[in-house]
Amino acid sequence: ICGLLYLTYGNFVDMIRVFTGVPFGAVGGIFALWIRDMPFSISAATPIPLGGTTTATPSGGTGSGTVTYEVDPASSGVCSVNGSGEVTTITVGSCIINATKSGGANYNDATASATITIEDQTAPVLSAVPGDITQEATAPTGAVVNFSGAIATDTVDGTIAVTYSPASGSVFALGDTTVT
Repeated sequence: ICGLLYLTYGNFVDMIRVFTGVPFGAVGGIFALWIRDMPFSISAATPIPLGGTTTATPSGGTGSGTVTYEVDPASSGVCSVNGSGEVTTITVGSCIINATKSGGANYNDATASATITIEDQTAPVLSAVPGDITQEATAPTGAVVNFSGAIATDTVDGTIAVTYSPASGSVFALGDTTVT
């Protein structure tokens, strides 16, 4: 090889430059490819509220293949995902989105997943809340006060029991008492 390089370039210095440069270039090229090879991953905003959406965003991986998305079978019924990675919530829970990036002719397919937490972030709605009550004292300690209960309705949990402090039927001391 040295002889062919000497015949090609006609001098010893150029022959040595090419002879030593090719192996170093090959090693450096392999090292550069190794450093640049980012693993394929997807990310999505989490947690998201029930009724909300987020987008699974791919990054990294080799090649320029297309990315396909699917809901992990363990998460079916919790969310759905379309072909562009938009995730729509169905119910509260954890949703796993799997993505596959096709490798094409020169690369292997790459897979990644992201777990999205879907939360009920809407407070229950109160109705039939009792108004202010004025009660005459029936004893030096105050009076027993009874009141009807409010109704709490939640989009996820339905009707929720409402507790009070102090409770209906308690002895309320003289003066104003706030019920929480």
